[in-house]
Amino acid sequence: MDWLVEDRPSLPVNPENVHFIKTPTEFYETIIARIRTAKKRIILASLYLGTSELESKLIEELKNALETNPELELCVLLDYLRGTRGGSEKSSATMLQTLADRGRVFFYHTPDLRGMVKNMLPARMNEIIGLQHMKFYAFDDSVIISGANLSDSYFVNRQDRYVMIENNPDLVRFFTNVFEAVASSSFQLRSDGTLELHSECDFHPFEGDRRAYLTDISSKIKLIMDQLRETCGKLPKTDDTLLYPFLQFGPFGINDEVKMLSNLFSKNHPELELTVATGYFNPYDAYLDMILKKSNYSMKFLYAAPDANGFFNAEGLSGYVPAFLPRLGKSSFAGDFK
Repeated sequence: MDWLVEDRPSLPVNPENVHFIKTPTEFYETIIARIRTAKKRIILASLYLGTSELESKLIEELKNALETNPELELCVLLDYLRGTRGGSEKSSATMLQTLADRGRVFFYHTPDLRGMVKNMLPARMNEIIGLQHMKFYAFDDSVIISGANLSDSYFVNRQDRYVMIENNPDLVRFFTNVFEAVASSSFQLRSDGTLELHSECDFHPFEGDRRAYLTDISSKIKLIMDQLRETCGKLPKTDDTLLYPFLQFGPFGINDEVKMLSNLFSKNHPELELTVATGYFNPYDAYLDMILKKSNYSMKFLYAAPDANGFFNAEGLSGYVPAFLPRLGKSSFAGDFK
């Protein structure tokens, strides 16, 4: 599979340190357990934090961990638009407010929502413009890479993927660097509930020069990838498992995932078999074109049934999404796939 990863930097991983978390309940219990045993750092990057009982318990566990261990560092990164939905009454921001004095809590705001559009679009609708969508959870030298948010449905009955990689300081250092790059261009939560632009952010995300803001973050991320490449070049490849970090920051011109998937979906390889698992079937037009016109190998697609979709029975336009996606899949592959 060298043709797929090409010359990407790779980190050696002991396969015995790779664990697949199987259920939402196990995901939540693992996070709680790791909070309790963390000694150096806790880094939580997610779209948002929910506001129900399980999330409140998670906040209490974080408070206890910080009180018990003065040396423990807590860092949280969420999306500004999703994380402040609900306003001053109840939101991710209000949930985390009590941690702002002891930990660092950041909210990333897309640079694409600005001016008249920002003033006109209501909450929730404005999230279609752009979001912070990373989901990784680091505890000391271990990290959980997931698609799950820190919300009760993801802790109870919303199945997602969760891979925990333990005892890999180089990998956690990479995630920490990515976190800091985005956080330094975000808003920081204060204990009074206000959000202030990070002191190191030279360009306001929605009031300043958009191009300058994009260039600034892009340069930070590219530097991190250069550092990773240098680190990987010095590491002995003694393990038989390698991890290849890919980043997708479309607005900043960083499209590792797009390049990799384009290479995969356009491959002429009759012996290849591929299974694609995704929560929603709403393919990028270029991907669908490659799949239908360039690839010539067996593919299977697995995505959520309508009643397993997070928007099932939702109010407004969102409620139509679950029924629409299967129809989209059928129409996309009509005559080409079964």
